[in-house]
Amino acid sequence: MEMTTELKTLTVQRKKDGLVGIIGRAISIMIGGTLTLFGAVLFITIIGILPGIGVMMIGFAMLAAGISNTQTVQCPHCKKRMNVQKDSEDFKCVRCEKAVVLRWNK
Repeated sequence: MEMTTELKTLTVQRKKDGLVGIIGRAISIMIGGTLTLFGAVLFITIIGILPGIGVMMIGFAMLAAGISNTQTVQCPHCKKRMNVQKDSEDFKCVRCEKAVVLRWNK
């Protein structure tokens, strides 16, 4: 018994980042970097190890949020909305587990 997987192509209009989005990402990167460095300094001290770990984790999360460049797309198979990296070539839906090829319009 052979299974064939239907591979669909989804054409996506690439959304441009607005001024608010660019500023928000820049602020997130700056605050995340500052918190990461502050957490590292706390971590070096014996007393501040536990708070330092927490501050560093928050800083890493803010850095990741500022650096990520994602856009929401909808799976053509099951209509699940999910975030994918902009300019990625394909994705696998987390709900139906089918592969979808992306074609970006700029």
